[in-house]
Amino acid sequence: MVYRVRTKTCKQCRIEFSRRMPEKREFCGNPCKMSYRNHPDRNPSKSIEARKKISESRKGKSTTLGLKCPEWKKKKISKALKGKPTWRRPTQKTIDAWIEGMKNAPRRKGSNHPMWKGGFAKARQARYKEPEYIEWHDKCLERDNYTCQKCGARNGNGKNVLFQVHHKIHYWERPGLAYDLDNGTTLCRPCHRKSHKGMKKPKIPLNQFQSL
Repeated sequence: MVYRVRTKTCKQCRIEFSRRMPEKREFCGNPCKMSYRNHPDRNPSKSIEARKKISESRKGKSTTLGLKCPEWKKKKISKALKGKPTWRRPTQKTIDAWIEGMKNAPRRKGSNHPMWKGGFAKARQARYKEPEYIEWHDKCLERDNYTCQKCGARNGNGKNVLFQVHHKIHYWERPGLAYDLDNGTTLCRPCHRKSHKGMKKPKIPLNQFQSL
């Protein structure tokens, strides 16, 4: 099953939606899925006549719905489950073993982690919170009227598009154009990913990256 960003029309509400989903998905959500399946034309047991027939057949019959579990039954269930692990709640023995194992586990954090690349990722992410970047980002979106400049995607009509601002000339190549409005363009997330596909980012040391 391949999950990709697709645009489809819901089989029930007929509203177009776009999200990451498999090819065989037909509904925008579970409410529409259940409404479609429980329609009397597709499920005869949900028709008014069938529901009345089921109700009449159940009248006068005993049911356990809403009744409290008696104490003798609670004790019987507790005795049967005592000492047995369940999927809902781990036993105290399992919890103690996990805590003890985590105490002796080596800390693979920071420079000790095999995926460590020098620590410049945090410095790069911190740039997104700077006032200059936020101002440049918002101005690019307003200039492009919140529209993807490649595929023309926009919010509305059942669509929820996430926009990102893409640097035409990347900031590691020309640091002086990092906040130039002419160097930014509005793209939706799929188009932004396509624009970076196959691109090799240079490994910049931490001190050089912070100075960009």
